[in-house]
Order: sequence, then structure tokens, then C-alpha cells
Amino acid sequence: VAATKTPDSFEDFRQPGLPRELLIGSGPELSRRRVMTVEIEDFPAIFKDEQPGPLYWRSFTYDIYTGHGWRTSSTSLDEVPPNQSLQPAQMPYHIVIRQTVRSVGPETSTVHVAGEALAVDQYSRAAWRSSEDLFGIQVDRTAGYTATSLLPVADERALRSAEQAYPGWVKQRYLPLPSELPARIKDLAIQLTAAQATPYDRARAIETYLRRIPYTLDVPLPPADQDLVEYFLFDLRKGYCDYYASAMVVLARAAGIPARMAVGYASGAYDLNSRRFQVTQAEAHSWVEVYFPKVGWVAFEPTAARPVVDKSQDSQPSTRQDLGTNAAPEVNALNWMPGAWLIALGGMLAASLLALSYIARVEVRLRHLPEAEVASQVYRRLRHYGSRLAVKLETGATPYEFATALHGRIQEL
Repeated sequence: VAATKTPDSFEDFRQPGLPRELLIGSGPELSRRRVMTVEIEDFPAIFKDEQPGPLYWRSFTYDIYTGHGWRTSSTSLDEVPPNQSLQPAQMPYHIVIRQTVRSVGPETSTVHVAGEALAVDQYSRAAWRSSEDLFGIQVDRTAGYTATSLLPVADERALRSAEQAYPGWVKQRYLPLPSELPARIKDLAIQLTAAQATPYDRARAIETYLRRIPYTLDVPLPPADQDLVEYFLFDLRKGYCDYYASAMVVLARAAGIPARMAVGYASGAYDLNSRRFQVTQAEAHSWVEVYFPKVGWVAFEPTAARPVVDKSQDSQPSTRQDLGTNAAPEVNALNWMPGAWLIALGGMLAASLLALSYIARVEVRLRHLPEAEVASQVYRRLRHYGSRLAVKLETGATPYEFATALHGRIQEL
């Protein structure tokens, strides 16, 4: 369907600074009033240790940081028939889920889904920044709807190995920052990420740093003449979700990582009897989504009061054999194998030659890299060796703290 001018129904959400009365600019008056229930079909399939991991019911995403809040680029509208696909139904490192959402109390036309929306079971209006970039969805029957979506399940291994060749629309829309952004924000971004080898590790370092800042709802309005993120990071040093999420997106972009602001609700409490999430006004939330090529948008949680999004679990079926039933022969078996000691000696010599050859190749390659990249790779290698030496280190420690810990551990050994 041809795109048309965005209607007034989206206008309140397109350029509000931030689009809810609970976010920056009007005070965090939270309540325990229920706003909706969410039932996920086959929900046990995404249980973790009999408890669901953090989920987010996303409504809108924002790409433009103004220095004082957020807004979206211009959008166009598509009228979408019931159950018509909004985007491809298959993406690597995603699972398809089906959720039924019922409004409680004042009804809303805004669609909330976990992950990337695929389809809604009624006529809807989808606002797009571009064909790959959905702003949000609204429906007419506001009492409820059933929607399918793609939930990202990529683990750390997949995210660390993701490519860094970002699509043009991602670089154009999710890396820019205001030209007057204070220099000390950029300096902090470099300080936090310079030693991290991958965009995932850089995003994690920023997330870890922000989660150390105290959470509180009792904060004054930000100054009108100061950058919002600068005020939070260097002056206020406390806050709630909008401050944390704004800071992480800006720091990530300053470190060359495409990121956006997402708003909606945190998962709420899961009721075992009704098998539904009970979502209250107090779950109104903003968080961060980082883009990884061939994976898509992945949620990060910089807000100290919320659980971190765990990405340590394998996202793909394991191909490892059961070592309990396919164990290798013990080394002692060499005692009775004829000529085994010669085989072992030859193997060790070959391994040594391979190791020396590898080291030589690495050193030659390092000589042809920029100094900053050499420092990053060498430091990453030292961190790897430090972990094998059981160096005690807090998450997010600086290179100087790591050097001190490594030196102390070597002295102990």
C-alpha cells in the first residue's frame, strides 16, 4: 500500500521530547494501576530456570537525540490489513512468538510487542521511517489485539562475532549526534570502550558503567541550557530509566556503535494462575537497542533498578558431544602403546613449531595495523591470559586497574 502522510494519531508520539507523561520533562508520577495483560502462546518455551528472562513490550523507537530529549525522523503511514506481514518472518537468531494483549482501564490504540512486530490480527496503521525501520503501530479496536513478533535470542558468542559492516540506513540514522555535544561525553565514551575489541563488548562496558549510577525517582527537572546526558553523567549522577537509556545511546554512538531509544513497558509480573503478564503503570520504561549486522536490534539494560539482559546462554543448539560417553583415552594409556613416547615427542615438537609460526604471523600483522588497533588487540590478549591466570577483577575495570591486578597475580605465582 502506498505510504501516506502520518496522521494526527501519531503526532503526540513523534516529537514530544519523550512521548509519555512518565518520562523526562514532566516528572515520574508512577502508579500500580494495571494498564494491560499479555499472554504469550507456548510461553514455557522461553522460560529460563522456571522464570522468564527480562522482556520488553515496545511501543515506539527514537532515532534523533536533540540534546534535551528524543524525537523521530519523519514517518510515513501504511494501512495494513489483518494478519498481513510487516516484514520477513525469518531472521537469524530470532524466534517467532504470538502474544495477546488486553487493555485494562483507559484503552490505548498503541500496539506493544516483544521484539520486532510481524503482524497484527486487525486493521492497523504502521508508521515507518523507511522500509526497514518501523516507528510504531496503532489499531482501531483498542480493547486488545493478538500480534506475532520476532524475539531476538542471540547469545554473546553470536554478538561478538557479528560483522561491523552496517547498512547505510543504520549509519545514517543511528550514529549521528548533535554537533554541539559536549566534549567530555565523547571523552568518556572513548575511555570506557578503547580497550574493548568488539561493538558488543563496548556496549557492555558502557552498560556496566551506567548501572553503577544510583537509581532514584526523586530528581529535579534538567536544566534547560545544558545537554541532558552531560547533566546526568557529570552533575546529577542519579536518575531513572530515561536518563540511563539516553546516556547509553549517546555514549554508544560516540563510540561508533549504532543505537536507539526504545520505549514501552518492562515485562511486569507473571501470574501463574492466569498465565499472563500483569503490566502496571509503574512498568513504563525506556531502554536501549543496539544494532548488530545480520542479527538486528538487541536490547540492553543500563538502568540500575532493572535486571540486566542475560546473553550468556547459547542461542543455537549445541553440537558438542557428550564427553561422558566419548571420553578421550587417558594419557597413562601411552605407557603400554609401542613407540608412544616417540609419537608424543613428535607431536610436541610439531605443536611448538606451529605455535612459533603463529606468533610470528601475529607480530607481522600487528606491525601493519594502526597504533590504536594494536593497543586494543594486545590488551584483549592480556585480558585473555589474565583470565587463565585467575586474575581477580571487577567487571568494567579500567586498563590501569587490570595492569595492577595482573602484576599482583604474577607476583603471587
